[in-house]
Amino acid sequence: MSPVGGRLQLYQAAWNKLSNEDWIRNTITKGYVIPFDTFPTTHPHPQGQHQPKISKETTAIEQEIMALLSKKAIKEATEEGFSSCIFTIPKKTGDLRPVLNL
Repeated sequence: MSPVGGRLQLYQAAWNKLSNEDWIRNTITKGYVIPFDTFPTTHPHPQGQHQPKISKETTAIEQEIMALLSKKAIKEATEEGFSSCIFTIPKKTGDLRPVLNL
């Protein structure tokens, strides 16, 4: 499966035909950095304080994380940073839809 993230550079020639704006070309080649007024507070993740109960929700979340990792849409954090909670909501089918609360 091809990566989901970081593919804009593959289409740089097409973007160059669409626009000659420097901002667009720089964003395509170098990526976009959010211009924060102040950076969000960061906290280390608690390690091994408690093990969550294995449930249908936990299984759905773990499956979604594995799918996103395999698509390279996300990567494992290797340093301290901002984190968001992940939870599920029920679909009409009865399955669970993971939601990353950003």
